[in-house]
Amino acid sequence: MLQPNRAQLVSELEEHFGKRVFLIVYNYLSEPPKGFIEEGDEFYFRQFRDEVLKKESISDCIVIINGPGGNVKAAIACSEILRKSLIRYDCFVPTVASSSLCYFILNSNRVLIGERSVITQIDPLFYHQGQELRAVEHLNDSNQEIRRLAHDVFNPTLDNLNRILKNKPHVFEEEVSKQSKHQTRYLGKMVDTWMKKTEHDAPLTIKDLQRLKVRFRQVDEEIIFKAKNIINECLKELIEIDKRFVIQTSKIEEERYFGGYYY
Repeated sequence: MLQPNRAQLVSELEEHFGKRVFLIVYNYLSEPPKGFIEEGDEFYFRQFRDEVLKKESISDCIVIINGPGGNVKAAIACSEILRKSLIRYDCFVPTVASSSLCYFILNSNRVLIGERSVITQIDPLFYHQGQELRAVEHLNDSNQEIRRLAHDVFNPTLDNLNRILKNKPHVFEEEVSKQSKHQTRYLGKMVDTWMKKTEHDAPLTIKDLQRLKVRFRQVDEEIIFKAKNIINECLKELIEIDKRFVIQTSKIEEERYFGGYYY
């Protein structure tokens, strides 16, 4: 049986949205798991920016994301590369965007979701004696070493969130920037809602998005289904060729990869 042409499938989404569409899919199904954003991924996003966005003069697009998160600094850097390269982009989450991957949402102009889309908490994690801990839960820990490690990862994350909130464009409504320039009340609300739920993988609800004044739109199930199909095909290819992630496009440059940039 012929392998589905992923580039053609992406083209169908482009026809629907009336603009270019790109997928960022991480290989979370690999064994052992390695499908996370890692330090150094900025290099690949700059390469994609130079070889695709700049060459084709793309200023507005849909970015579909799927994955479990990973290195916070890398996620911030990669999402900022897209943000600075585009006048506008909407972030589409047909399935799951976890943890630091949510920075692509934060830096977008709007998030597109389905009824069962999952956007998880963005609180940073750290390791202590082989145990994974949530920084937000250990800022006042009685163990001085744990408390120090928690602040080391939490404080820069908070600084980045504050910077995003103050400076447009971002995924939040206009009034959020105005509020955040003079007070931290909104930042506190964001920490409570997007970082302090009972579990790190606890999802935001529609009411949470509304409360946080996130610009969002629900997408028809037919489009969600098409996007999921492409994600599944990308995952199959990632497993087959043992790669960590792909930026999938509609432009075929190598027949074998059907328009994807595999890393």
